[in-house]
Amino acid sequence: MLRRAIPCIVSEIRLEYVHMLRYKEWILAALLYPVIFASLPIFLGTWIASGAEEAARIFAENVGTEAYSVFLLIGANMWFFMMTALWDFGLKLRREQASGVIEAVYLSTGNLTWPLLGSGLFGALQCLLRFVASMIIGSILYGTLRYIFSPRFLVCLFILAVGLVGIYGFSFLIGSLVLRLKEAFSLLVIFQMLFGILMGVFYPVSLLPYGLAFVSYFLPMTIALNDMRAALLSTQYVYNIFIDSAIMVCQSLLYLLAGFVVLKRSERKIRKGVGLASF
Repeated sequence: MLRRAIPCIVSEIRLEYVHMLRYKEWILAALLYPVIFASLPIFLGTWIASGAEEAARIFAENVGTEAYSVFLLIGANMWFFMMTALWDFGLKLRREQASGVIEAVYLSTGNLTWPLLGSGLFGALQCLLRFVASMIIGSILYGTLRYIFSPRFLVCLFILAVGLVGIYGFSFLIGSLVLRLKEAFSLLVIFQMLFGILMGVFYPVSLLPYGLAFVSYFLPMTIALNDMRAALLSTQYVYNIFIDSAIMVCQSLLYLLAGFVVLKRSERKIRKGVGLASF
């Protein structure tokens, strides 16, 4: 099985790479979107506080760091990565449903697991590279490059890499829903709004009401986002770096395993004719 899987994964990675090069303007857009998105609360907060120094002082009193621009840049990048993973998987599967590609796959001996894994690996690598580039661009704009060129940033990248496993595992779950419900757009919009609120994109999760804060820690990127900020800006970890890392690893593996299991179950039902001819 592994001998057949590796060429399939490599082929999908090559396909995603060619597709990326075909639309080069999206590379630039992906780097600038998080910076632009974070600029809205940065400029608004600076204006309301009547200056950058006062904004930094107020932010430090409430969050524990004066580097509010870096705090918001990390949040904007994580929200963008989460949405990119969900939209890429959801729309990719829905598009191939509508065009008959998935129907052809299910009428053969093939399956979607290995192509989706290849797509996820390529997407995760893209996210890591985009994060570095986007943070550099944003830090140049706001004069915070010292945070990017510190050893703490490597810890931040490690936490991101662990969190990305959970993101793409969760994307497999959403992909399974798309296969069964044959609807992508409305599902993705709902999850986009929920993650924007619950992940703590522009504020610490601890500021949420207790019930929402508790629920948010079960999302695939909440702890990773909190700990990336803690590693880089010396804010508060959920517990500590070691316990949080263990929780993130377990959570990411569980999401990945659950994604594979639910996807395979959806594939089996579709092969039996449950919705196969109604894509």
